[in-house]
Amino acid sequence: MPQPSSPRDSDYVPTDREDVDKKESEDSHSDELLHGYSPPPSPNDEDAPITQTDLKALNEKLDSIIASSTVSSSQAYSEAAVKEINMAATTNASNANDAIFNLNASIRKEQESIEKLQANNSVDNSAFQTSISSRFS
Repeated sequence: MPQPSSPRDSDYVPTDREDVDKKESEDSHSDELLHGYSPPPSPNDEDAPITQTDLKALNEKLDSIIASSTVSSSQAYSEAAVKEINMAATTNASNANDAIFNLNASIRKEQESIEKLQANNSVDNSAFQTSISSRFS
């Protein structure tokens, strides 16, 4: 049999099971009284237990992060699409302006050509009328 390690061990006397149960019940009740209230853990306490409130707050924060990242990625996509559309519209507008400028230049040349033809026609008409008038006179 092992030697008692302290004087208290030598004083140990086995008790009735009823006494042991009663003693355990009293100890647990006194523990509840002594340890039943504990101040809330500080936010910096890494070993503090997680509560339902902590989990709800964490879930809400995660939901808001997910929602904002979804909006952000959609918004970034929309912004990229708008930039691309603006660039395409600017290019198309520039091409349209160039085409209109070239068309105007072409129309001016044709107009000058028509004016020359009209002037030539007018000279020819005058000569023709003079020729006809001289024959009938």
